[in-house]
Amino acid sequence: MEEIISSTITAPSVELLTAPVRFAAGVPLATAEAVFNTFAGDTKTKTSENIRTNIYDLANPRLDQCCLIYLYTELRSATKKLCKAYAKKKGMTFDDEDDFDMSAGLDSQVLYDALKEVDTCSKALDGTPENYARYQESLKKLKQKQEDFNITEGDVEVFKQYFEIISKEPKKYTDIKKEVVLYHKYINPLFMKSFGGKQFNVQAIEDLVDRDETSFVHYIDDDFTSTSLNVSGFINGLQSEVVYAICVSDNTRTISIVFRGSVNMNDWISNLNAKLVDCKFPGYTTEEAESGYRPSFGKVHEGFYTYLFGKTKVGLNGSTKSKGEEIMGKIAALLNDKIGGVDRKGYEIHITGHSLGGALSTLMASRVAAFDQFKTTVINVSFASPYFGDQTFRESFYKWEQAKYIKHLRMSNYEDIVPLIPFVSTTIIPVPFKHVGLNIKLFNKSLVHQYHYHMSYPKKDSQIDAIRNSIHSSIFNGFNLNIFFHLCDEYRKRFDAAKDDLKSLDFDALYGDSNITGWEYDATPPEEEGKKE
Repeated sequence: MEEIISSTITAPSVELLTAPVRFAAGVPLATAEAVFNTFAGDTKTKTSENIRTNIYDLANPRLDQCCLIYLYTELRSATKKLCKAYAKKKGMTFDDEDDFDMSAGLDSQVLYDALKEVDTCSKALDGTPENYARYQESLKKLKQKQEDFNITEGDVEVFKQYFEIISKEPKKYTDIKKEVVLYHKYINPLFMKSFGGKQFNVQAIEDLVDRDETSFVHYIDDDFTSTSLNVSGFINGLQSEVVYAICVSDNTRTISIVFRGSVNMNDWISNLNAKLVDCKFPGYTTEEAESGYRPSFGKVHEGFYTYLFGKTKVGLNGSTKSKGEEIMGKIAALLNDKIGGVDRKGYEIHITGHSLGGALSTLMASRVAAFDQFKTTVINVSFASPYFGDQTFRESFYKWEQAKYIKHLRMSNYEDIVPLIPFVSTTIIPVPFKHVGLNIKLFNKSLVHQYHYHMSYPKKDSQIDAIRNSIHSSIFNGFNLNIFFHLCDEYRKRFDAAKDDLKSLDFDALYGDSNITGWEYDATPPEEEGKKE
């Protein structure tokens, strides 16, 4: 399997094979754009003197977070596999499922609990006899477990190293960076190379730390995820579910939800299942709620919707609630419950993802916006997102945008085929899919394309913009078998090349320009149908 994947993504003939079609599509695209710029206005001149939120600074940390979740979940998956193998080697029981259940009562979990108690008591040492006695007692318990399992102190240290990586406790970006630097060799080399290499990913984490050294991953959900680029990973991937992380920056007063993109078989099955389903919110919570009234906001890609808002496998907490509704609860807790003693009321909510994660991020942002539950404008920054909604869904999205419930920046690469598919549903009567939000398409500047980016928005009730956007969305403009144009490091390369241009674009001003959007902000937000709850 690895050899097949490797030969597929490294074949030097890939671009040569598709070059004639890409050139044939690229020249008319550049010509058409020049004509549109002459008669309909140049989309690359919408700048503002007093910029509030420039597009580069808005998207920059989100791209870094997309890089982080790919690498970190792969490190965690690889470490779970190593931990399981080491436990079996030592004759210890370990959960046979892909999740790592810290409360299962198995030998490995019992040892984890003993190590965690030592760590907790160690941190509580303050010179008082009571806390010192508790610490000594925790050491005795750990020693007893070591004897019970017939393992050495060296074995305990190995398990401790593994447990630190796969723990679901909140973790600072600085600690994640340390783990990636020290233990990146746990990760399949092909995966590491395909996703930019060690230095690229470490730099992404360092950039996140530089913005706020106290920022951290509050929660990560990768319970049913196994490694990706091996046979067992692809097979086990059929049992995987949505992978996401919730990150917090108290310095920038931001809560970010980050969705991982497509790396295993189940992800791609969801990508290819392009049937339509009603986009009903809320998602699955209980059988009783499922049978009750829930408003529909249009038709969406069934695979993506079910992946995020359908009933799940029984998780570590015993729940089958959809991932989307689980996330809603965790956002509410962060905003309202002073977790860690910090009052986070008024924090901005940013939702991001790459590839499949990009589509999931926009669906999740739509859920947040639909009922304005958190009384804030949710910011969605997606990268390389495929299509997923119909025209009715787009009309709902317009309403949320006009009411200032949501703003969406959709980043895509020229010649990345993923944002151009699936362009129609796989229903008996095919229904066209529609993109939403403000799109920045990134180019490698060349003789044919003499600019770094193209900006577009599905301007309401504008036939000229519809034609222009359909040309840019043509499948022939993504006719390329080179998967690297889709990956995060290529997005980073083009994104940074366009830095000066993107810094001159005011995201808020662009969204407030009716010449671009075709609509005006509502003076009074309309009552949503779903607010009858």
